[in-house]
Amino acid sequence: MRFGAYDFEPYSGELRKEGMRVRLEGQPVAILRMLLERPGELVTREELQKKLWPADTFVDFEHSLNAAIKRLRAALNDSADHPRYVETLARRGYRFIAPVNGAGVGGKRPLLDTTVAVPTSASFRRRLWLILSLAVFAAGLAGLGWRQWWNRAAVRPPVIKSLAVLPL
Repeated sequence: MRFGAYDFEPYSGELRKEGMRVRLEGQPVAILRMLLERPGELVTREELQKKLWPADTFVDFEHSLNAAIKRLRAALNDSADHPRYVETLARRGYRFIAPVNGAGVGGKRPLLDTTVAVPTSASFRRRLWLILSLAVFAAGLAGLGWRQWWNRAAVRPPVIKSLAVLPL
């Protein structure tokens, strides 16, 4: 897909400007993909939230979406005040305003599933238990080492405080 000086490969998520790869990853790529599926149409903030963050994910959605849009605009050298590519419709959503050339543009079927892989709560709990178990084990090992060191220090021979010299 082409727009302006940019080429976007929706399946691999690569963005290029005049042949040079532009660094763009994660949520900004998913947002660009969604905007390019429907150029000129409003993509609501709720649609973006449903696609990017699963229902069981608790994040500051407003801040996260604004940060992702900001990273997308930075990659496209775009501005919120004078947009060339991504237009903000206050409190409603975003619209891709540049002309787009490419297959599948404006069609009803999505180019690619735009959900972002987020660890499930079960895998998060497993990781948390693993980290906590390792921390308890390390604390126990440190305590055992300290105890051994302390016991060695207590077994030292007594210090001679006085010396007596007797004649033979």
